Amino acid sequence: MNTIRVGIVGCGEVTQAIHLPTLAFLRHRFTVTALCDAAPAVVAAVARRWGVPAAGTDPEQLIARGDVDAVLVANPNAFHAETTLAAVAAGKHVLVEKPLCLGMREARAVVAAEATGDVIVQVGYMRRYAGAFGEASRLLAGFPPVRLARLHAVLGRNRLILDQAHRIDRADLSPALIAEGRAREAAAVAEMLGDDSALSRAAYLFLVTLNSHDFSVLRGLLGVPHGILYAARRGTTDSPWLSAALDYGSFVCHFETGFDEIARVDTFLEVHADDRVLRLEYDSPFVRNLATRLRITARIEGGGVTDTASQISWEDPFTSEWTAFHDAVVSGVRSPTTPADALEDLVLARDLVAAMSSVTG
Repeated sequence: MNTIRVGIVGCGEVTQAIHLPTLAFLRHRFTVTALCDAAPAVVAAVARRWGVPAAGTDPEQLIARGDVDAVLVANPNAFHAETTLAAVAAGKHVLVEKPLCLGMREARAVVAAEATGDVIVQVGYMRRYAGAFGEASRLLAGFPPVRLARLHAVLGRNRLILDQAHRIDRADLSPALIAEGRAREAAAVAEMLGDDSALSRAAYLFLVTLNSHDFSVLRGLLGVPHGILYAARRGTTDSPWLSAALDYGSFVCHFETGFDEIARVDTFLEVHADDRVLRLEYDSPFVRNLATRLRITARIEGGGVTDTASQISWEDPFTSEWTAFHDAVVSGVRSPTTPADALEDLVLARDLVAAMSSVTG
C-alpha cells in the first residue's frame, strides 16, 4: 500500500489548521477520501475548501467506506475511544489525536484491541517525531548523571494564535450532542479520580488535554517518574495553574503549567547534569514549520562555556508524525506512540490530581 486513503472524523480546529494541510503536503503518501463532523455546515465547508469528495455526519458510515484505509480520529475527546474501537473493529488503521481518551477503562479497551488486531493505532503526539526530539534522545543516552530536570508549559489560549494564522469554519453543535459529550466526560473523569469536584475535574482535564504532549516528551526522554513528591493546584476551574515535583530517584523534575492571555507558546524540557544542560523547546503547533530547538550549554576545557542552539530539521513535527504513520502501516512495525504508551499519561494525570493541594483565587 503506497498511497493510504484517509477518512477524517472531526473537522475542527486541528484538522483544518494542521492535518489537512499536512496531508496535502504528503499527497504522494496520502489521499483524503472522506470527512465526517457532527456539524453539517462545517463538514460541507471543509470538504468544499479541500476538494474532498465525500462528507457526512455519521462516523460509522465513514469507517465502513471501502475507499478508507485509515481513520484520523479528531472528534471531541470523550468520543475518541468509541471511534477508535469502531475503526479497529472494521480493520482500519487509526491515528487518534491526543488524548487517547479520558478514562482508564476505555484506554485499556483500545490497548487490547490494538494488540490483538492487525492494524496500526498511533496516538498523535507529534512532538515525539520532531527531529530535535530524536537528537535529544541520542544525546541523553550518553549524558552524565542527571541532577535536575524542569518541564515548563505556559501557553497563550489557542485562539490568540489560531485565529491570526488560519481561517477556521465553526458552527454550534446541537445541545443534545454537547450534553452527551459532557456526560461521557464526567463519567470518565469520575472513574479516574473517584472525585467529581469541579476543581479536580478541571485539573485532570487540563493535564490530559494540554499536558499530555509534555508528559509524552518527558517519558520519551527520561522515562516514567517513580512518584510525586508534591503537587499543587492554584487558580480557578476556568484557569488552573498547576505545579509539581516528580521523583526520578536520583533527581527531581519540576513541572509547571498554565494558560495565560499572551499570544505565544513557552514550552520546554530542561535537563541538567554537572557539566552540561540540554534544553528542548517547542513552539505553537498551529503554525507549521516553526522551529523545535535543541540548546546545549556545556563546560569546555579551560573553564569556558559553549551555548549552542540547533535547528535539527525544518520538517514540521506533524509531517514527521504522518510519515511515521505511513511507514508503520506499510511495514507493520508500530510507532512509539502506541495506546499502551499513551495510557501512561492518564495514570500520571490521575496521580498528580490525587496529590494536589488546592487554593483558589
